[in-house]
Amino acid sequence: MKSGKKTAPVYGGAQAAPRAVLPPPAALVPHTPRVVDKTSTPSNRLVISCDLELVLSDDTLKTRVSLPDVPRDGLWTCEVKREGEGIIFAVTHGALPFGALGRRVAVSLNFDWLDGPKSTRLRESKWSTPCPAPGEDRAQPGSVDKGWQSTITLSYAQARAPDRFDPAKPQIYRISLTLERLDVTQHVPEVLLSSIPSELIFQTPHLRRAEPFRRRSHLLANPHDVRFVFPEPGGELWARSDFFARSSPYFERILESDAAEAVAVPSKRARTSKGKSPATAVDADDEDVEDSDIETDELYFKEHPALKQEPPESPSPYKEIRITKTAFTTYRAVLAYLRTGHIAFAPLSSSFSIDADSEHTTRRQFIESAAASHGERPYLTSSKSTFRLASRLELEDLQSLCLASMSADLTPETAPHELFSDVSVAHASWRNTIIDFVVKHWVKVRATDAWKEVQGKVDADEVPGAAPIMMRLLLAKDGVKR
Repeated sequence: MKSGKKTAPVYGGAQAAPRAVLPPPAALVPHTPRVVDKTSTPSNRLVISCDLELVLSDDTLKTRVSLPDVPRDGLWTCEVKREGEGIIFAVTHGALPFGALGRRVAVSLNFDWLDGPKSTRLRESKWSTPCPAPGEDRAQPGSVDKGWQSTITLSYAQARAPDRFDPAKPQIYRISLTLERLDVTQHVPEVLLSSIPSELIFQTPHLRRAEPFRRRSHLLANPHDVRFVFPEPGGELWARSDFFARSSPYFERILESDAAEAVAVPSKRARTSKGKSPATAVDADDEDVEDSDIETDELYFKEHPALKQEPPESPSPYKEIRITKTAFTTYRAVLAYLRTGHIAFAPLSSSFSIDADSEHTTRRQFIESAAASHGERPYLTSSKSTFRLASRLELEDLQSLCLASMSADLTPETAPHELFSDVSVAHASWRNTIIDFVVKHWVKVRATDAWKEVQGKVDADEVPGAAPIMMRLLLAKDGVKR
């Protein structure tokens, strides 16, 4: 749990209204708290609510309930217990890596009394300064906080509640945690990654004993139960079905359908060989065939050829999904993002030029240099490839990160090429972001050789899908003039 300054102060004593504490009845009927309801919503604003039936005046009050449906990684629980005059309430997530829930997160933890359809706020705790969540545990350097907690006294609760409130009787209370991510525009958190040891950032909570991310547990079967097969270049990735289904509505549907082949264990069949997986290719209908991370795949498997080899049989049943038109490194980076909240993008290919006065004259050299410096991290991925995958997986926050990365790379010289890319043709939000940039910098854009080159191809009808884009650009320019 949060320690030190991260734990909300106890409210009571001199701060509370002068009201006597009701003593518990002499013969209190034994009461077992139970979960009445729990809800959660996956987005940049995560809300977790748990309704419990409690007797606050019970000196032996102590309960802990699991929250299995939270759409974030971790073992989430809701806890309430008495310690002297205080009632401690908490929401915990267990072992998670530093910053797994976001780089800048605002947190609030509330305790409400439910009186039929009405509710009364008895305690509200806020950590208003956005910070990584989970953050470093100040009481135990080198470790990470396990959740958030606050405390309220009976006298303070009575001062906030109506007269009919009786803590000596079973009542329904709602404990709610709100996490609001404020870092969706921070697409390359290099400052954060450089300031925290990689062992702390890239621990993976799926293992019984947390191990560094560089051990690449997402490449191993145990303890995962979903296998992603990449016939080209022959790699595979593993994930937890419960976590992945909660994270992606798309894959929740895929895992429940016949698109994911069920593989029984012990399995005596030979592992599927390259290009012959019987599982359905879930991205076979993707028309965006250009994927700049395919080049990154070549770099990755050049450095890790052993990962192409078939691993031992999985010790437990799993489902297998064939991926044919999305690069291995794109999926690997997205899986890492879902677990850690961090992803780093390579610059747009159009931003590199042979004549550029730069240390790296090609995108490939840039990626190779980054991999050599941070070999334990996933390779830099294409914002285009990641955006297409995030769109398919229905990950809105990741789509925002991709758009922010692309927008930061746009210049008058690169915008013309990006405006008519296949991703721009296929995705309105990507296209509109570039159009907004072009309209804002129209005088500079139209003066570039890149715009003249693209305009010539459009006039010659050599750019598929160019006509709707040109129409949208003209309307946007006209709107600015008006």
